[in-house]
Amino acid sequence: MSPLPEAISGHLYTVAPSLGLTAEPSAPPSTRHAITVRDPMMGDVRAWLHLDTRGSGPLVLLVHGLGGNASARYVVEAAAHAARRGHPIARLSIRGTERDGEDLYH
Repeated sequence: MSPLPEAISGHLYTVAPSLGLTAEPSAPPSTRHAITVRDPMMGDVRAWLHLDTRGSGPLVLLVHGLGGNASARYVVEAAAHAARRGHPIARLSIRGTERDGEDLYH
């Protein structure tokens, strides 16, 4: 299947993958690194950084929105786009968004 046209409604773009209207993107190869962050209420909590250092351009840092994580479709699509242009990529999952941390973000 082909990507959706850029002029398409944002609502349809959001539900299109669930309707089978687009192919699932694949993330560029990366290594997963734990980052410990000090939270004044929760203590030490982990966030995850998915790092692809193959590119030679400026580093592109991608942080998901509310309800997402580093594997969210829009993050993976942005990472693939940046990788095709030769950038190293860091996809960040905020604490708890990969459901294996000490705290839940959502």
